[in-house]
Amino acid sequence: MKLDTLKEDLETIMRDYEACILYFFLDSTEENPDFKMGSGGVWMWLETQVESLRKSRASVIFSLNRRVDENILDWEDRTGKGGHHRLYKLAVDREGLHDLIVTEIVDCLDQYFGAALKRAIDAEVLRRKMHI
Repeated sequence: MKLDTLKEDLETIMRDYEACILYFFLDSTEENPDFKMGSGGVWMWLETQVESLRKSRASVIFSLNRRVDENILDWEDRTGKGGHHRLYKLAVDREGLHDLIVTEIVDCLDQYFGAALKRAIDAEVLRRKMHI
């Protein structure tokens, strides 16, 4: 994940088309908890969205696999025409996704800027106590 503070929501940590795909999975899973889709279906869906979001099928597959590596998506193996195929599904709900994102960012900040992170947290706790 890369942090871009000039963007909003999921776009702060991933490319626009990757965020769009993740929103698609979140919305589809809220409508149907058993929602699963292969990379080809995701790519075809993305093609129907904003033209600037169109990407190669390989880019979509790499994006889906990154989300698997980040424990955001999971997959099931299906056999069919052409061999084995992955059907992707959400591994977490919206709240779980937010928890994963915050944990990864805080862990990274702690790893590289531990002392500054502690000072910032302590200052925020003190600030909140003074305003209560």
